[in-house]
Amino acid sequence: MKPQIETDDYTIYLTGIESGPESLTRHEREQMAAADLIHTAFGPEAKKSHYPDGAPFITGYTDIPVSLSHSTSSCLLAVGKNSQVIGADIESPRPQLRRVCSRFLNSAEQLRLTEEDNTASAAMNFLLKCWTAKEAVYKAARTPGLGLTEISISQDFTQANARGQRYDLAFHDAPATEEIICVAIAAGQFIS
Repeated sequence: MKPQIETDDYTIYLTGIESGPESLTRHEREQMAAADLIHTAFGPEAKKSHYPDGAPFITGYTDIPVSLSHSTSSCLLAVGKNSQVIGADIESPRPQLRRVCSRFLNSAEQLRLTEEDNTASAAMNFLLKCWTAKEAVYKAARTPGLGLTEISISQDFTQANARGQRYDLAFHDAPATEEIICVAIAAGQFIS
């Protein structure tokens, strides 16, 4: 398996989450998919561990930032190419985002949602980008107690701010699916 997406700052590895034997839970299938990606990126002996805050790292490679994400059908591993903190999320369009948007959109973003093109697809695209951006920033921030509504996304979806820290955002379409990927990289202090 080769990297699916390569940039100057990170590499993204993707794989499907197999349906597998009925004896395996979804969580077990996700863990198997993540292990496969980690072995592809770091070698067959590589193992995932977690920092006390829950963020993943690869044993023996703590200087290389990583982020893991799962959607209903895919598993993603983002591997940073420098020491910048990284967070990544993958998601497919789903109606639940509309029902729970007040839990992750701040008031300015809720206003933007009402001002967006009134088509269902435009609203879903907006919600999907906000959700994946906030999840990616949350993972990169590693800040206890950070709420998703505290993360502000720029109008053009290129940056985010979480408690004074700025993050650069990049979006990618996942190959052969309707899923989108967002990667957040710590960029410096936010200037309002």
